Amino acid sequence: MIPAELAASTFLYQMSMYSISRLVRRGFTLGELSIASASGISLCTEIGRVAYARLNYERSGIIPATFRAPTPLVTYQHALVPGVFLSGFLLAPLLVMSRDIAAKPSRRLRVRLMNCMTS
Repeated sequence: MIPAELAASTFLYQMSMYSISRLVRRGFTLGELSIASASGISLCTEIGRVAYARLNYERSGIIPATFRAPTPLVTYQHALVPGVFLSGFLLAPLLVMSRDIAAKPSRRLRVRLMNCMTS
């Protein structure tokens, strides 16, 4: 790994651990959190390397080193796993908002309860 790639992956690992622990409180143990962050960052690093390999191959015809040979299975993993992470991060604020809305009693329920109590 080049130093810039190492620094970026370390920073992203720390950020993903922090954001997952803040978004999903009491959802992961420390070991599960570490495994989820490490697997996500390694797949994102692999996606970056494969993308760089494709760009470099189009320019010079030389294939640089990647983690694995780009097969259809790797392509599906590149589409599914980061997609799951991204959808989880993007939908987390909506889930928090819906939880807050669900915790508040609705106006209709309050009116019905008041009518039942006064009758």
